[in-house]
Parts: sequence; C-alpha cells; structure tokens
Amino acid sequence: MDILTPNKQDILNITYSHKETWNSFFLIFMVIGYIFGVVFYDFLPVSWIDELFCIFLIFVYLYRWKYYDVKYKKLFVGFILISLFYLAYSLYIKSNVPKAVISDYIVQIKPFIAFITVIGICPQIDKRKKKVLIRITYIIWGLLILVAPFDNLIILIFGHLSRFATTAIINGLIYYFCSDKLNKKEFIKLALMVGIGLFSTRTKFYGFYFLFCVILYADLKNYRFTLSLKNMILMGIILAGMLYVSWEKINFYFIQGAFEAEETFARPILYIVSGSIYKDYFPFGTGLASFATFFSGVYYSKTYSEYDIENFWGISEDFNAFIADTFYPSIAQLGVFGLVLYIVFFYWVFKTIKKNSLNYPNSNISRIAYLILLFFLIESTSDATFSQNRGFFMMILLGLCFNLLTGSDNKSEKKFTADIMRGDELF
Repeated sequence: MDILTPNKQDILNITYSHKETWNSFFLIFMVIGYIFGVVFYDFLPVSWIDELFCIFLIFVYLYRWKYYDVKYKKLFVGFILISLFYLAYSLYIKSNVPKAVISDYIVQIKPFIAFITVIGICPQIDKRKKKVLIRITYIIWGLLILVAPFDNLIILIFGHLSRFATTAIINGLIYYFCSDKLNKKEFIKLALMVGIGLFSTRTKFYGFYFLFCVILYADLKNYRFTLSLKNMILMGIILAGMLYVSWEKINFYFIQGAFEAEETFARPILYIVSGSIYKDYFPFGTGLASFATFFSGVYYSKTYSEYDIENFWGISEDFNAFIADTFYPSIAQLGVFGLVLYIVFFYWVFKTIKKNSLNYPNSNISRIAYLILLFFLIESTSDATFSQNRGFFMMILLGLCFNLLTGSDNKSEKKFTADIMRGDELF
C-alpha cells in the first residue's frame, strides 16, 4: 500500500475541500435559483436570477476546465459554435433589430447551457444536502396548499395558474430526487405533493399527472417496461386516458380553433405557419427573435406580416400576449437544421438515460429523468416553459440525474484523486 507523503496528503485534503466548496456553492445557487427563479419569479423583481445562475455555471465550467478537468468539452464547444453561428446568421439577415436578436439568443441557449455545464462539472448532492432540499420542498408544498383554493392568490404569487402547476411538478421532482427508495408512504406523499397542481385546472397538467402516477406506481412495484403485447395494450389504455381528459382543450385550441372558429387562435396558426417557414427558409430558418418567441413580439418581427398573420388575435402588434404561448413553433426560426439538432440532442439524452438506467440501483433517478423529458414533451405543446426560468431549472435537475445514471460523478471523483496522486498541479 502506497503511503502519501505529507505534502501530497495536504494537497489531497485541500483539493477535496476545494471540490466540496464548489458543491456547496452549487447547492446555494440551486436553492436560490429554485426559490427566486421558480417559486417567486413572478412575484418578486428577480427576473435576472436564471441569467445569474447561467453565468455562475459557465464560470465554474471554464474554471474547472482550466485548473482541473471537465466532461463533454466537445459538446460544450460544439454547442457554443453552433449557437454563435445562429447569432451571426440572424444579425446578417436582419431577422430583427440587434437588441432583439441578442436577447433571444440568451433566452434560447440558457436551458442547454444549464444541462451541458451540469453534466460537465458533475456537482454532487450528498445526503446532507438532500436533507436541506427536502426541507425546502416541504415549505413550498405548505405554501402551495395555502394558496391552492384561491385563484387570485395563485395569480398574485405565481403570475398564472399554469405556473402554479409547473411549480408543483418541480417541487415534487426535487423531493423525488432527494428521497430514498420509494415505499407506499412516499408514494402517497409524492402523489399529494404534485397533485396540488390539480387546482390549476390545466388540461396539460392532468395529462402529466396521470403519467406521473403511472410511473410512480411502476417504481413502487419495481416494474420495468418491456416491449410485449400486454404492455402495448397498457400503453394504449394510458394514451386513451390522456386523450380523454385532454380532448376538450385539444379540440378547442388545435382543431376547432384552427378550422371552425371565426377567428383562428394563436397556437394553431403558429403551428401552421411554422411548417411554411421550414420550407421557405430552408435550411436555417428566419433567424432569432423572428417567430413565436417573446422578443419577436416585444420588437415586433416582420415575419408576421410576411405571412399575413399580423392581425390575428393574440399575435397582432397591438396585442401579442399569445405570441410565445407555445414552444414547438419557435424552432422554425432555426429552420430544418435547427429542428434536426433539437431532435438529435434529445434523442441522445433519452438514449443515454435508457442505456444506463440499469446501472443505478435506485430506479427513481431514471424515472425522474423520463418524467422531465415527458414534462417538456407535453408542456411545449402550449407553453414556452423550456426556454423560460422553469425550463432552465428542470434542465439542471435533468443534468443531475444524467450524471448519476452515467456514473459521471463517481468517474469525476476517481479522476480527481488520480490527478492528485500523480502530483498534477490544479491551482
């Protein structure tokens, strides 16, 4: 057995202390980001909190890259280069005024920065830190229970009923992430914790909550999905149930609202026009801040008049409250190339999670990751949550799950120790 010299032992202690300091800083920023960037984001004047957290993550990633090591360097560099290309392309074709383009660029890259930097620096949330997060989820759950019966209070604190629902989901997923192996008591607690979001009366929440309970029950029974006739029938019943509880709103917004109403609603017309944009602006789209995004409404984009939709209710320059009320159509401003990149990215994330789901003994981690992907899949049909503050936080949580499933946190720890043993200079 090799004995470390006192000098190396001192270095080992200092560097482990250094790593733990970063983990503690990450926890602090995560708590601040959750409380002020999710729960009270619309109640307090802290709309910059997710940008601050994003800067923090970039700083830590680059610092660790310089003085130690990080994972997924090629992914980080590749993403930065592609995003800068779209920024330059948008400025070149003048998709909107420069201020709008740069503002939209920041909004669009934040969720990816959150995920890539977290899987790169591999922060560790140990049991002590998880206890802190659990206590916070209890407090937020109490707040949600207090305001749930009163729509006016929900709107005052959360800004909108849908944001109350997403807060309930995020709060439950944090608790699920920090909890031990699921038992009957924890199952009921989680079902109630997330179920408080039913007071939002949002149809998309009903669909997600139904799937959440199904996946939670599968975890309770330690059930693993395999492709069989029985499971295909079960999935068909689940999808039929989701369509049943969601059909009224689906018909209202996407079928009746698109073809039968006197005035077409914003969501369906954005979906319809996005298809034309893919064809007309092949392959890179209309550029940033040009279509179905917040800043395309603040600095009203010429794309809406180009496609003769500038007079539709909710999309007009005078009233554009629903111009960014969905996410999928906004991908059209990046064109077919951007759409392919989105699909490839999320397919890679899903495939990696699926491949490594059996390697982690606590199955709740893989189920949380699947739930986050399902959340974005459902939520993005009628909200731009993915590119907003709540989506930013969810991508951080997805990154933490990704690290546990791939064992990146343990590999990072081992490499860290090996570097010290070799006497590598870290500072």
